[in-house]
Amino acid sequence: IAFHLAAVLHYFAGEPQHALAATGRIFEIIRQHGLPTAPSSFGWLHGHLVAALGRVEEGFEQMREAERSCRRLGLGVALTGFDLHYAEACLESGRLDEGLAAAARGLARAEQGQERFLLAPLHRVQGELRQARDRLEQRAQAALSDAIRRDIAQEPIIVERNGRKVIPIKADFR
Repeated sequence: IAFHLAAVLHYFAGEPQHALAATGRIFEIIRQHGLPTAPSSFGWLHGHLVAALGRVEEGFEQMREAERSCRRLGLGVALTGFDLHYAEACLESGRLDEGLAAAARGLARAEQGQERFLLAPLHRVQGELRQARDRLEQRAQAALSDAIRRDIAQEPIIVERNGRKVIPIKADFR
């Protein structure tokens, strides 16, 4: 519990390296003492930190594995915390729609369960995700207007390809 609390405190203090070291120490203790290796809430914190430090896909997979582990262990009450960390990690890595879905799940769980204390941070991250999505949309619209003004846009639309917003450009300008 002490390393988990240390990890959480370092996380909130903006010290991801120290938080990651604390969650890593939890994994070491589990292995050293032959405890069940299924990660729980420290596992998604660990995954969030891994993603924040640049190993995004690995971090998200660790977070999802920790969520699956909690479900298998019947630790459903902690899943609101997973949704919060997942939404924050999505915000940090630009996965805005995925983050909004996680925030919505967390808000629904918090309203129904015993983790109402997470409502405020879930609303905060949901608002930040919406703002980021709006800024992205504004930048895309500005780029489209510029492409139309410069007569290089193939069509006056923004399409999505492989999860990215794209402006179709005339072949002569590619």
